[in-house]
Amino acid sequence: EMERMLEWMSKEGFELDGRVEVHEGCVDTGRGVFTTETLNKGTVLFKVPSHCILNVQTSQFGALVESTGLHGWAALAVVIVLEYNDGPQSKFGPYLNALPKSFNTPLLWHNDFDRVAISILNPTLISVSQMMQEAKKILTPRARKILSRSSTQNINLWENFRWALAIVSAYSFTLDNGICSMLPFADFLNHKTGYNNARLFVDKDGSLAMETVSNVSKNSQLFNTYGTLSNAELLKRYGFVDDNNPHSFVVVSTERLFRQQYLFNRSRNARLRVIRRVLRKHNRLYNGSGLVFKQLRGRSPEIEWILTLDTRSGSTMRALSVAVSEQLAEYTACMNKLTQHKPTREPHQTRFNLALKLFAEDFEILSQWSRRLLNMKSSSSSIV
Repeated sequence: EMERMLEWMSKEGFELDGRVEVHEGCVDTGRGVFTTETLNKGTVLFKVPSHCILNVQTSQFGALVESTGLHGWAALAVVIVLEYNDGPQSKFGPYLNALPKSFNTPLLWHNDFDRVAISILNPTLISVSQMMQEAKKILTPRARKILSRSSTQNINLWENFRWALAIVSAYSFTLDNGICSMLPFADFLNHKTGYNNARLFVDKDGSLAMETVSNVSKNSQLFNTYGTLSNAELLKRYGFVDDNNPHSFVVVSTERLFRQQYLFNRSRNARLRVIRRVLRKHNRLYNGSGLVFKQLRGRSPEIEWILTLDTRSGSTMRALSVAVSEQLAEYTACMNKLTQHKPTREPHQTRFNLALKLFAEDFEILSQWSRRLLNMKSSSSSIV
């Protein structure tokens, strides 16, 4: 399929540097783009002609999809299913056929075979059941009717649509005009935190181009950047996790914190007002559902939050310590139980390992903070 896609690219006017090639079998990501020679900073790797960008405006089914009332990535998912079902008649057929049919984003996990992996993710920021529910809401009766008409064979619409949503999540780009789009070949570049060496830009001729942002040595993988994402976000959207990701974090819910008796020893309403004021001041430490705790690296902003919030009695520090310890205990019990039921077949074993890796990272962050908070309880001077 990759050879057919490269032939299609050549026919459609792609400009591809001959020192760039696609490798299959990359660890975690399956596919990657590599150099065959040393490249200097500013080297244009390839250009995607504007007429080869796939979205609701360029698809032959664009008007039909817009009639469903869907927009953004949901509309693009329906477009992908329609174009894919159109087979050889679709202009984008060679490209869509080269996209992976199975990968490890949780949206494609199976409730039965990946049950253990899904259970491991429950305490983290990823809710697979919620992802499924949101996806099913998008597949409205109108959208389902259109997708049914597009098929010439008996297919599972839900499975096809779920695959398309996963493709959009992992491979799509949002252009400067706000349109969610698929960019052939550009979406083959992987992400690795701290290793970004390429970027996408709009060229003078209106095409989208990828260029190096640093010198890249021979036989090196080219990495685009997906942003400053935590491992939970990387797994949810793209189906992989990074090693030593400095952007990862754990959320301790405000409900868990507010339950601690230490917090309300005196003047409950006054303390709540203080908490809300501090949260507004340090909004990067609050994500709407709880307090954000990142890996401890020197003097963390969370410490400033605690110092600002706490009183002479140290009640907030104790409340935080107990809340973190409670959550850590739940993680420990969950890990001990679930690691006894590790699957032995692929891709379920890989998904289990990804979930366990993310879970273990959260566990380590909580452990760091549990130890730090225990020390902070004894003497506030130790955290300055």
